[in-house]
Amino acid sequence: MSEVMQWETMTDAEKIAVKVASEASFEAFMRIFFQLLQGQKFKKNWHHTYECQLAEDVFYGKIKRGIINVAPGSTKTEIWSIHWPVWCIIKCITDGNPRSSRWLPLSYSDDLVVENATRVKEIIDSEEFQQLWPMTQAKTTKAKHNWMYYDQNNNRHRLYGTSINGQVTGRRAGYMIEDCFTGALILDDPLPPKDSDSGKLMDKANKKLNRVVRSRLAHDNVPIIMVQQRIANGDSTDFLMSDKTPDTYEIFKVPAIVDREYLDTLPDEMKQACIRDTGFKSGRVSYWTDKEPTETLLAMEKADNFMFSAQYQQNPDDALQEGVVYKKELELLIEEGRLCNIPIEKALPVYTYWDLGINDDMVLWLMQPHRKELRMIACYANRDEGMEHYINWLHDFADKYGIRYKEHLAPHDISVRDLMTRESRLDTAKRMGIKFKLVERCKSKRESINALKKLFPRLWIDSKRCDTDSTGATGDQAKKTGWKGIKALRREWDHDNEVFKDATGPKWATNFTDAIQQMGLHYKEEVERQKPQRRRPGQHSSGGWMTG
Repeated sequence: MSEVMQWETMTDAEKIAVKVASEASFEAFMRIFFQLLQGQKFKKNWHHTYECQLAEDVFYGKIKRGIINVAPGSTKTEIWSIHWPVWCIIKCITDGNPRSSRWLPLSYSDDLVVENATRVKEIIDSEEFQQLWPMTQAKTTKAKHNWMYYDQNNNRHRLYGTSINGQVTGRRAGYMIEDCFTGALILDDPLPPKDSDSGKLMDKANKKLNRVVRSRLAHDNVPIIMVQQRIANGDSTDFLMSDKTPDTYEIFKVPAIVDREYLDTLPDEMKQACIRDTGFKSGRVSYWTDKEPTETLLAMEKADNFMFSAQYQQNPDDALQEGVVYKKELELLIEEGRLCNIPIEKALPVYTYWDLGINDDMVLWLMQPHRKELRMIACYANRDEGMEHYINWLHDFADKYGIRYKEHLAPHDISVRDLMTRESRLDTAKRMGIKFKLVERCKSKRESINALKKLFPRLWIDSKRCDTDSTGATGDQAKKTGWKGIKALRREWDHDNEVFKDATGPKWATNFTDAIQQMGLHYKEEVERQKPQRRRPGQHSSGGWMTG
């Protein structure tokens, strides 16, 4: 295996070769500069060549409006949001028609745009780049996401990156030169994955693509390129491909699992490259076998068919989405703003609801009732830990927020004794100051599911503490969480008969939902026993909060 190239040890002739190769080919530039600046070789796959060719087609005016749908982890951002703008700047300097360029990268995440814009700037600032294509940073540059450089022809190259919800008024992509490329508007994942839970949220965000984004072009021929991991039907890909926009987009996709039908959609050269790199013979195979083994992808597909059809196959299948157990309830909860930042009230009691795990996740939900509101203030899960771990977590949580626990509910099998220690989890909990109320498991899943559905209009879920995994990751970065478990629970799909079974899955999601469904079965009785509290004249509730 050849060593990673290092600029310091290269001869002048080798540096000239880097310059010539980079100017001639976007893929060559990306692979060379990734290696020079990252200190490791770029792991090339056929889809990288495919996307690099599409990127060159945009520069040369062959694609004016393009949508690139690719699976997560495919290095789409590395290609389109980081290296492509730099290569286009090089071409604007060197292709015989020196000119300025102006870039407007946008995303749902301001942090993502700033990170990408910073990476672009780092490439330009690098010793390697500056020796080959000298540029001078403008004195007006004050931020890593808002910068300008002058090339040796005194042409300007500007970039301003922000979120789609950020301040884009007065910003433009491209210049008023219509016969050549002068920059582009790049949409890198304009919708967050969490918006897939609400058609209204997706529609609201999509309308900004017309009202705000479309007007940011210096003239109509400035390209718009959207790179998106699809999230659901009705997302930005569907919107831009519909008659709701004034433009006609070309769509290109790279699914995580390729088959003969997909191969036949590729240009002949790319088709042969795909077959060569994937080892395709028949059936279905990973698009990038070195990174995503076929067996892993097939297991992910089985675990969550709908998520996989959208985010990995770039083909959301609403028929699979119909199997989501709490689909309507979740949509209403989101639209009513009941997924938000919830303050923890010291004066309110806390109930905990458990699902026990043996060689699996153990899950507990924390709930504070306030009048008709059932506030899910936290969810915690872990595995391969003793009962002491979870009890200590409860004590630490109580100390941190100054709360008091009223009742702990767990399945009856918490009283089963360990054969080695002769002590049950129930005994361990008592010894550590936690007294459980034991509840029998219901006779059917349908009963517990429907019990929670009845309570769903009263649920408020904390958007952070109920969406944090065992590693501390939150939101889109988190893996298994309470919030994601409720969303993921679905009836299993029978591939052979193309119907939904009564059984629910995936297994990890049932662990989270079994715990909160305990509340559905139990708390309805508590509500019946509660008496309305009288309020003195002038007494106000302190239980409200601002939705986030």
